[in-house]
Amino acid sequence: MEYHSAFHLISGILKKTGISCVLIGGFAVNYYKFSRQSADVDFLITEYDFNKIKNYLRQAGYTQDSEKKVFARLRNKRPGFLDIDFMFVDKDTLDKIMLDAKEVAIAKYRFLIPSLMNMIALKLHSLKYNFDIRRAKDLIDIVSLVKLNNVNARAEEFRQLCLKYANESIYHKILENI
Repeated sequence: MEYHSAFHLISGILKKTGISCVLIGGFAVNYYKFSRQSADVDFLITEYDFNKIKNYLRQAGYTQDSEKKVFARLRNKRPGFLDIDFMFVDKDTLDKIMLDAKEVAIAKYRFLIPSLMNMIALKLHSLKYNFDIRRAKDLIDIVSLVKLNNVNARAEEFRQLCLKYANESIYHKILENI
């Protein structure tokens, strides 16, 4: 089958294989009232399932640009085909995120995105392990998501979320920017 965009391709692969993944990153953030441009498409998936779909992606012209223990980036030179980043998580984590996920339409295709709090937790986790690299995007995303969705960042529940997935320092950076 000929695909006309990265979203069409991923939607087709997911239907064909029955594999589950969750759309994260800029396109998912947009759902929660924070409009942010994104130069790629990001998905949360198990590494096992990613390995099952790699050949489909290669057949569609994607080449693997890099792969680390928890991450793979694929690029495609065809117009309309955004780069795709896959973040690897274990099956239990993916299943938990999918329990509260929301279904959204992106480019006329249906995808699951994390709940607001799970989206923030993912960004907190990213900040914890890559603060200097990720703060320009993820800290801004978290602060914007909190403000635009009326999340009480001073509530103990939010503080505990920050401590679970990041640390006290990151929690205070969020408060400083609200």
